[in-house]
Amino acid sequence: MVVVPKGKDDIRLCINMKQPNKAIQREHFPLPVIETLLNKLRGATCFSKLDITSAYHHVELHPDSRAMTTFMTDRGLMRFKRLMFGISCAPEIFQRIMTQMLAGINGVIVYIDDIVVTGRTKEEHDNRLQQAMEVLKKNNAKLNHDKCVIGVQELDILGFKVSSAGISPSKEKIIAIKNFRKPETKEEVRSFLGLVNFVGHFIPHMSTRTEPLRKFLRGDVLEFGPDQNYAFNDLRNELANNVRSLGYFDPAEATELYVDASPVGLGAVLVQRDRNGIPRIISFASKGLTAAERIYPQTQREALAVVWAVEKFYLYLYGLHFTIFTDHKTLKYIFEGKYQENKRAMSRAEGWALRLQPFDFEMKYIAGPANISDSLSRLCSQFDLPFNENAEHYLCAIGGGLTAITLKEIRLETVCDEILAGVVKALETGIWPSVLFQYQAFSTELGITKGIVEREARIVLPERLRLSALDIAHRGHPGIVAMRMNLREKVWWPGMDRDIVNRIQECAGCAAVSKLTPPEPMQRKGMPDRAWQEIAIDFFSAKECATFMVVVDYYSRFLRVIEMKGTTAGKTIDSLEGIFIEQTYPETIRSDNGPPFSSEEFAQYCSNKNIRLIRTIPYWPQMNGLVERQNQGILRTLRIAKATKSKQ
Repeated sequence: MVVVPKGKDDIRLCINMKQPNKAIQREHFPLPVIETLLNKLRGATCFSKLDITSAYHHVELHPDSRAMTTFMTDRGLMRFKRLMFGISCAPEIFQRIMTQMLAGINGVIVYIDDIVVTGRTKEEHDNRLQQAMEVLKKNNAKLNHDKCVIGVQELDILGFKVSSAGISPSKEKIIAIKNFRKPETKEEVRSFLGLVNFVGHFIPHMSTRTEPLRKFLRGDVLEFGPDQNYAFNDLRNELANNVRSLGYFDPAEATELYVDASPVGLGAVLVQRDRNGIPRIISFASKGLTAAERIYPQTQREALAVVWAVEKFYLYLYGLHFTIFTDHKTLKYIFEGKYQENKRAMSRAEGWALRLQPFDFEMKYIAGPANISDSLSRLCSQFDLPFNENAEHYLCAIGGGLTAITLKEIRLETVCDEILAGVVKALETGIWPSVLFQYQAFSTELGITKGIVEREARIVLPERLRLSALDIAHRGHPGIVAMRMNLREKVWWPGMDRDIVNRIQECAGCAAVSKLTPPEPMQRKGMPDRAWQEIAIDFFSAKECATFMVVVDYYSRFLRVIEMKGTTAGKTIDSLEGIFIEQTYPETIRSDNGPPFSSEEFAQYCSNKNIRLIRTIPYWPQMNGLVERQNQGILRTLRIAKATKSKQ
């Protein structure tokens, strides 16, 4: 039991209901969303708020349920006879009771023990208030008169100040932030950001303005320096002096959503226009990007901003037709269904687009300077450079004498390339000469972004850079399929697949280890039910290599390669035992008929461990095809490294 002071002369008993809550069934009555409640106040000019004293104690517990609330005191064991704080379903039960009790009165909203009565006029408000008071009196509900507010023009509710003009943060929250001293530790910074996030709807570009503080929390900065102090004062002044007053949402009016993405954050602004076309802001939203999201290409960050913004304002947008404004033209190809025909969208962004299928919207392009969400996603004073798209390497390689291909280099070579220069002119004029027939077939998919020709999300590479791109993509000597997959995700040019095949055929290392005859067809083996149920093992060696044992799990394709000092049955068992202790013992081992696996010692070991040993048909290694295929890849890499005298 914990005694908590309550008000001036009252206390609240709190007991630990963690274990009893595991046995309590939930009521599953939905609590109202704050945004939904606030929008119900649209058009009201007079407000009252009624507060019920010890709200939960108005509900009596059934005698069969009272023993569950037993707690220990210095006067012995006691229990509650009425509903108490700490019971998991208490808010839902009380919300249901109050909602049903006041359901017949218009202009009344309920959030647990807070009852708000509104009216467009004072007479309407007084009439509704009288009805609510009569219902509460009839049901023996006792009010806390000190917390009740009657007939006011402005009202503080759920941390917000509401009036006929709109919604703004409550004064208490702003005063708390204004008086917050400069934080010096991570815990104090988290406390400050917690208060800021509460009124984040009212702060433009909040995620980027809080980036220096979040960088201090992440440990990127060891001390609370000038950048962090500037961000702290900036947010405090913004909240204290320049808080925006937001308008009410009206489903009958035109709805617009402005979105934008920057290297460090996402921004969105929900706007509505009245019958005269006058806009009003409904809500701001901002989100900082994670480390993984920061390295997304700009197109994917812009697509992420659209999905995030729509899902953020789900309560406003679901079931309505609205317009999304973005300064990135490529998003029209990704999100609008009529542009998806005969087009290839990025796999990640295409998956995001599927999440927005339940919504009715259209995409429109708006220039960057006119996009009101642009400032929400961008940092006014750039404290760090987590992702500089103009300086980022688009294709790169480490070592081996290969140089990176930068966006700047692509842009310069595009200007010098006669064919691509003609493509740029054709896209601007709509006139395609016959020499550009290979590009004209994809004219609806081509575009120009900052001087670079793009086919959807892929860069059209100038001719002088194609050989370098092929060399970079062939690093590590991948096969045709892998090399195609790698390049197709990033770049495109006419005849690219043919050039990939020619590049691999010209590679001396690939030719030295290529197969002379294709393998015979194999019958597929059934997939095990779980990981490490069935494994395959084999030895491989070559004149230029040591001897290795390869162990592969059929279910997860988990691979272990162990260098062997010998291939006797004893050494084989010792090596396997080390793996089995780390993982688990399998049910089945599949191997060839090599001496270690055919020995009595190995058979006895499998019998003792309750492992079924399956040997392949003599002179038919394809029966153990999984491990044999792994051997080919390992040997191929080792031989190429030796032939080219490469350490990579």
